[in-house]
Amino acid sequence: MRKYTDEQLDREVLFLLKLHTGKHNPVGRWEMVIRIYGDDAILPQTNDNMADRQIRESIARLRTSGVLVCDMGDGSGRFLAMSLDEYQAFRLKYGGRAYEVLETLREMDKAARQIWPDVLQPRLI
Repeated sequence: MRKYTDEQLDREVLFLLKLHTGKHNPVGRWEMVIRIYGDDAILPQTNDNMADRQIRESIARLRTSGVLVCDMGDGSGRFLAMSLDEYQAFRLKYGGRAYEVLETLREMDKAARQIWPDVLQPRLI
């Protein structure tokens, strides 16, 4: 399997994504693995695949730096947003998960404060 620094991998991922602009032109998860790391990196096709994991981490870094990498979570693949509508559709889906996690934590914190009222401090969430 090819080896990359984080910076090199981010450049490779971004280069590939620039060839896949718009929701009608996504690049599949395993296609990305093959194109970036080669055929020998494709197995196993699970979340434990090291090449796939490194690509997911690269995508997270790119998003944090402001690159509009979208993935609708439907298995169609990743793409760069070509329009505000595409970005907003992704944002709604991606942000919805964050809201659900925060809401779950808020409820769990309430329960924990009832169980351990003298130990836990109220949080600002």
